[in-house]
Amino acid sequence: MKALREGPTLKKTVWDGEVAAHKMSKERELASLMKMTEKEYQAELALLQKETALQGQKPAAIQEINNKIEQPEAAHQLKMVKLDQDALAEETASWQRYFDVVTTSFNSQLRGMLTGTTNFQNAMKAIFTDILMKFVEVVENWRSNGRLASSPR
Repeated sequence: MKALREGPTLKKTVWDGEVAAHKMSKERELASLMKMTEKEYQAELALLQKETALQGQKPAAIQEINNKIEQPEAAHQLKMVKLDQDALAEETASWQRYFDVVTTSFNSQLRGMLTGTTNFQNAMKAIFTDILMKFVEVVENWRSNGRLASSPR
C-alpha cells in the first residue's frame, strides 16, 4: 500500500517535468493522475475487503474494517474532485488563450481602421487569418496530445 501511495507523487514529479518540456500536455497529465488515483483507491479498497472476508462474521471486527474503508473513500473523493477542478481550470485557460488571440487581433485591426492605416476589407482578412491560424494551432495541439483520437470534447 505504501508503494501505491507514493507512486502518484513520484510519477507526478516526472510528468511535471514532461509538461515543462512540452512532451506531455497538462490535460494528459491530469488524466493520468486520475487513473492512478483510481487504481490506488481500488487496490486499497480490495485489500480492506479481503480483510473483511478473513474476519468472518465477527460484527465488531467487520465494523472496524468498514470504518477503515470510509477513510480511503473520503480521501479518494477529495482527490478526484481536486483533479477535476484542475482539469477544468486547464481547459478554461486553454480557451482563454484562444480568445485572447481573437481579442488582440480584433483590437489591432480596429486601431488600424480608426487611424486610417487599413481599410475594412483588409482588417477583416487579417482578423480571420489570425483566428484561422490559432484554430489550426489548437487542433494541432489536441491532435498531438491525443485528445482528438481518444475522446471528443
